[in-house]
Amino acid sequence: MCCTTRTLLVLALTLPGLAPLVADDELATQASWQVFTPDEIRQQLDDWLVEQDAAQAVRQQATALWEKNAADKHLDITERIAAVIALVEPRARPVIKVCQTGATPRAVVQASWLAEDSLPPLARNNLRLLLGRSLVQGSYFDEALEQIDELTIDDVLDRPSLLFYQGVAHHRLLHKERGTEALAQLLENKDVIPRRYAVLAALMRGDLAQIKDGSLDDISRRMQDVERRLGLGRANQRVRDIEDEVIDMLDKLIKEEEKKQCQACQSAAGGAQSARPMRDSMPAGGKGPGQVTKKDIGRTAGWGELPPKQREEAMQEIGRDFPAHYREVIEEYFRELAKQRR
Repeated sequence: MCCTTRTLLVLALTLPGLAPLVADDELATQASWQVFTPDEIRQQLDDWLVEQDAAQAVRQQATALWEKNAADKHLDITERIAAVIALVEPRARPVIKVCQTGATPRAVVQASWLAEDSLPPLARNNLRLLLGRSLVQGSYFDEALEQIDELTIDDVLDRPSLLFYQGVAHHRLLHKERGTEALAQLLENKDVIPRRYAVLAALMRGDLAQIKDGSLDDISRRMQDVERRLGLGRANQRVRDIEDEVIDMLDKLIKEEEKKQCQACQSAAGGAQSARPMRDSMPAGGKGPGQVTKKDIGRTAGWGELPPKQREEAMQEIGRDFPAHYREVIEEYFRELAKQRR
C-alpha cells in the first residue's frame, strides 16, 4: 500500500462525526470539467516542452521517463508530472525529494521560488500542487492552502487531486463554504475519479453539512484543531484566537442552559400557586412586624463555592445532559473561573 493510500485511510478513520454517503441521485448532474487521461497529460507535457524550446533529446527523455514511472506503483500521476518538469527545471528536484518523505513548513521557505512570475505557469502550479498535497498529508493545513487554495482546475493537470486536497484542508479547518464547494465540484466526476477520492469526498461533504456553528460538536472540533496546532509546535496568535472562540462558545452554551433551567423553575413555581389567587385590591391581613433577621453570609474568598460532595453531584447532573467527553471541558472551564476569582 503506497503512502498516499495509507494517509487517506487514516483520514477516513479520524474524521469526526461523519455523515452517511450522499445519495447518487443528488450528484447526478452534468460535470463542469473533465478528468485528463494519462495519455492526454503526457501530450500536454510534450507540448509544454516544445514551448520551452526543450531539445529533442530532452523530449525523448521525458517520454521514456513517463513510461518508466507508469510501471512504478509507488508513483502517482502528480509525481510523474513533477518528474518531467524537473527535466527542464532543476530546482524542482529538491521539492520532489522532500515531498516523498513528507513536506514541512521549512520546505515552503526553501521553495519560495515557486512564487516567481518568471517560472512557467504549468511548472509553478503543478509543483505547488505536489507541495500542498504533501503538507496536507502532514496535517499542515494552513500552509497547504497557501500553496493550493488559489489554484483552479484549469491551472493543473491532475485535477482530481487538487479538488480533493483542497476539500480535505478546508474540512479539517472547518471552512464549510469553501470545503463544500471543492468537494461538490470533485464529486461531479465521481464515476471516473479514484474510488478513494469519491468515497472520502462524499463523507466529508456530508459531514460539513451537519456541523452547527457553536454546537458542542463544533467546539470539540475547534479544540482538536488547537491540539493539532500545539502538537506541531504552533503557539501563535491564531491558536490564541481559536482558544478565545472556544471559551466564548462555552460561555454562551452555559448561559443558555442556565436560562432554560431558570425558565423551568419559574414555570414550576407558577404551577404550584393557588388556584384562587388573592385579588390585588384585598389586603393580605398579615400580622407580623414586617422585619427579617439579617444573615451574615461571610466575606471569605470561598463564598459561593459548593462543598466537594455537592459539587460532584452537580457535575453528575451536567453529565446527564452532555456527552461524557465534554465533562472535562466543563470542569476545566470552572477551574479557570476559580483562578480568576483568586
